[in-house]
Amino acid sequence: MLVSYSLPQKRLVTKLQIGLNLLQRCKTALILLGTPLVFSPLMLSPESEWRCAFCVGVMAVYWMTEVLPLAVTAMLPVILFPLTNVMDSKETALQFINDTNFLFIGGLIMAAAVEKCDLHERVALSVLKMVGGEPKCMFISNTATTAMMVPIGQSVIGQLVASYNSHPENGMRDKAACKRMSTGLMLCICIAANIGGTGTITGTPSNLVMIGSLN
Repeated sequence: MLVSYSLPQKRLVTKLQIGLNLLQRCKTALILLGTPLVFSPLMLSPESEWRCAFCVGVMAVYWMTEVLPLAVTAMLPVILFPLTNVMDSKETALQFINDTNFLFIGGLIMAAAVEKCDLHERVALSVLKMVGGEPKCMFISNTATTAMMVPIGQSVIGQLVASYNSHPENGMRDKAACKRMSTGLMLCICIAANIGGTGTITGTPSNLVMIGSLN
């Protein structure tokens, strides 16, 4: 059933639509400028804990709304902490540029390079021939290892689905088994990466955090 509006109602609806469009266009600017204003009462406290809460609150909103790239939001403490007198710039920068973080970044860069040149497939085949397993995730971060192995698993699943579709005689039971195998393969990659990641310092970020705390 169509609803007919009178002329004043149509004008009101048009104004509301224009207002919503303007809010949508200005959403990023409103969040960027409005969030510090909302948390600004915390800056009135002489205690550094409340000023730190101001920084955490602003970063949390920026992270959830993604009004800034996540990498930019992650670097905000370098600017906010010295400005709010929570920590000085040297002490803040040392938390970003320490040995543990650089070791983790180096592992991710190496994993990206290995994946780009398809070296991981050659290493996987060679190791499988020798030992029947793949200890690669012991030396590369489990996150990076999972990121490399998931595309391979997806390729295997794609071949499995294509093989299933090429045989019309397969029934619903075989389709359910195919789906279970696909799910199990993805879960196996994640679990295997976590198990292998406990073998070395660079195998998982939690090992790096522990080493950094001990040092």
